[in-house]
Amino acid sequence: MGGSFLFWLNVFADFAVVVALLVWAASIAWVVRDAHDRGVNRFAAFALAVLFPYVGAFLYALVRPRTRLVEVRERALWVQLAEATAKTDRCTGCHAPIERDYVACPSCSTILRKRCNGCGRANEFAWVACPYCGEQEDASLWAEQEPARAAAEVTELKPAAKRPRTRAKRPPAKTESAL
Repeated sequence: MGGSFLFWLNVFADFAVVVALLVWAASIAWVVRDAHDRGVNRFAAFALAVLFPYVGAFLYALVRPRTRLVEVRERALWVQLAEATAKTDRCTGCHAPIERDYVACPSCSTILRKRCNGCGRANEFAWVACPYCGEQEDASLWAEQEPARAAAEVTELKPAAKRPRTRAKRPPAKTESAL
C-alpha cells in the first residue's frame, strides 16, 4: 500500500512540474507576441519573462503600453478621416459637397455666397469687407436684394422666458397588492 501511494505522489508531482513548465512557456510566448503587437522590444520582454518565471509576465503586463500598434494606427486614420470630412463644406440645401469659392450650389442652385463688387470673389453674406481686396460691403444693400435670406441669417436673440422651477414628481410607490 505504501509503495502505490508514493508512486501516485510521484506521478502527481511530475504532472504538476510539467503543467508549471507549460504555463511558464505559454507566458513567455504570450509576452513575446504581445510585445511585438505593442511595439515593445521583444528581446527585453523575453528576458524579463525567462529570468523571472511567472512574475516576469506579470511585471510585463503592468508596464506594457496600453494600446497595440494596430489600434494606434487605426485611431490615427479615424482622426485623418474626421479632419478630411470636417474640411469639406456642404450645401445648406442639399448637403452636396461644395468648394469654398462657389457662389451657388451646382446640385440644387441654392445661393451660397455673394460676389465682391471690387474683385468678384465669393464672400460670405455676413462679411462686411472682402478679405481678398478690402472692398467695404454695404449690408443694407444686400438685405434689400435678398430680404428672405437676410431675415433668415440676421435674427435678433431674445432672452429666454423664465420658467418656474418645479421638482420632478415621483411615480407613486407600488403597493404589495399591485405586485
